[in-house]
Amino acid sequence: MADHVALSTQERNPRSAVLRTVLVAAVALFPLLNAALKIVVEELEPYRVHLPEWMFIALNVAITVVVVVIGVCTRILAIPGVNEWLRKYVPIFAPEDKANRDVIQGEIVSDSDGPDHRA
Repeated sequence: MADHVALSTQERNPRSAVLRTVLVAAVALFPLLNAALKIVVEELEPYRVHLPEWMFIALNVAITVVVVVIGVCTRILAIPGVNEWLRKYVPIFAPEDKANRDVIQGEIVSDSDGPDHRA
């Protein structure tokens, strides 16, 4: 019997992991921060303080940069070598717990990332 390290969903499908993360970040950040800036503009109006129009453009460029950085970080975290390092030195950040990592060949495995499968 040989030990086998089960790959996480992120390691098996890194492109999907990145796309899902980028989608969630964009859906959360764009409306939230644009609404916050609109509220700030409305609150400053009685004081005759007017933010320049380019402020909304700058905010959206900044959000885009943040979403790209989140996507790059997600892709880095999907690299099997990075996950091995995390499993070894920082297991709390590993994509799966140790119980799902060490699998005996032929045993049915249930992990939190997908359906039961044979190792």
